[in-house]
Amino acid sequence: MSINKKMLLIGVMLLIPAVIIGGRLPYYLLYFYLLTIIFSVLQVVIGAKFIIGKVSINKTEVMAGETVEIKYTISNNTVLSFPRLELQNEIAYRLSGDRPMATSFYLEPKSSYRNELRVFCNRRGLYEVGEIKLIIKDVFGICAYEKKITDSIYLKAYPAIIELKDLRIRAGQQFGGVKTKNVFFQDNTEIFDIREYQAEEPAKKINWKISAKYDKLLVRNYELRGDAQVIVIIDSCKSSYIDDRERLIEDKVVEIAISVIKYCLEMSIAVTLKYMNEDKNIEVKGSEETHIKEFMEKLTIFEPKSKTEFFESISKTALNAIQGATVMLISPAIDNEIGVSALRMKAKNLSPTVVSVGIENEFSRLQKENKHIVQRLKQEGVQAYYIEHKQNIRDVLEEVQ
Repeated sequence: MSINKKMLLIGVMLLIPAVIIGGRLPYYLLYFYLLTIIFSVLQVVIGAKFIIGKVSINKTEVMAGETVEIKYTISNNTVLSFPRLELQNEIAYRLSGDRPMATSFYLEPKSSYRNELRVFCNRRGLYEVGEIKLIIKDVFGICAYEKKITDSIYLKAYPAIIELKDLRIRAGQQFGGVKTKNVFFQDNTEIFDIREYQAEEPAKKINWKISAKYDKLLVRNYELRGDAQVIVIIDSCKSSYIDDRERLIEDKVVEIAISVIKYCLEMSIAVTLKYMNEDKNIEVKGSEETHIKEFMEKLTIFEPKSKTEFFESISKTALNAIQGATVMLISPAIDNEIGVSALRMKAKNLSPTVVSVGIENEFSRLQKENKHIVQRLKQEGVQAYYIEHKQNIRDVLEEVQ
């Protein structure tokens, strides 16, 4: 409980003449002051004990970028009125990054106050949304008490997914003693790579650009192999995100990973997600669209806390990957060691794809180094991309190299 400092000063000013001078008037004023303080304290204490609240939300799972409705009910179960109440919503700040103004209201005896707020969920994560702060003040504004109203409610915000249509990741595969080249993410710029759309196929397989050109519905003609494999490895080393003070790069890394994974699952390609959670290896596998939830669960809570350097994680994966597998490396800090690791993968008949993620900062030495290494890898025939946090990943990843 807090007490207005001005009122304490007034109390001192009344106490001094009452003690030194004496007389009825100074004591009457002092007694009136003390009674006012006692009444104010009692009103706040009663309110803190008997005013109750409830929080509810319209859904417990959303995608980043969606909105959620948060409803509040504050009830006064006493015969007293509370003319000065203030509701502070920390939930909205955690979800959207914007701190809304506090809501002031009053409660009559045996009454309730209801309100609801639509909040934009700015980023992925697991949030405790069942806690609000209620400031209870007395009628004179002398005392105030901050009461936390808590309900065990959690909101899970999954990472945003960008729909990819023409992702080009090449895989060299080995059959017997003859090496073949199987482009299972087809480059549909030639007519022989496509075929007519069948009624039972999902509409997302349609290549609209080519369909418009030939005035009929055409789809990408994939020749998928049963042992086709994509491995997505994301950098979770804490030191790699030194420039990421607002976690923009971290969220972009997750966005790229989940978008590529969803594309693979839609094409029935076996995909594996790998990263380090502190010192624990996280690995999720799937090959069907129904498996997407498992990947989203892990990426929702992803945080770069590992002390293990990214190139060390890459080296272990390269030893266990099957020949011809596509290995996608996503990191905000592509250094020479990672570049060398990618070239070694290529020499071992793996198909590395390097994705560097950065922010708009022309003075960042790290970003300049990332761009330089990406260009060097392209010259060596390795698929490599540089993506800034504000860029649409589709525009970059679907670019023909």
